[in-house]
Amino acid sequence: MTPGLRGLRRRSAAASRTGRRVAAVLALLAGPVVAGCTDPLDGVRRAAGQLVIWDGTGPVDTLRLAVSDTVRLFARNPLGEQLGVVWTSTNTDVASVTEDGLVTGRAAGMARIGAVYSLVVTTSVPVVVE
Repeated sequence: MTPGLRGLRRRSAAASRTGRRVAAVLALLAGPVVAGCTDPLDGVRRAAGQLVIWDGTGPVDTLRLAVSDTVRLFARNPLGEQLGVVWTSTNTDVASVTEDGLVTGRAAGMARIGAVYSLVVTTSVPVVVE
């Protein structure tokens, strides 16, 4: 493979990841609006059930971290089954999250960590970094 094609593939893969994250953030922001109206994706929402964000001990309502602290989050349906989701952060300067749910406190402030399943089922939790 020529060097030009390798670079194009790397840029294409990076653009694809960025596109998925942008779609996930848009779905996270639109979720409350869409959830309040009747839409053709309602069956998908019911099939997946409500998403619940868990840490290692149970469901999380609010996540509190110190700067540099980390915690791994999981998304589960009401039956406790772990779901593959796209993780998002509304403020990566305060709290970042990796593709596998590892949240890191970056600076004092507030953010929301979101989980998006099938681009139509979303949930998020507030994160306070002190």
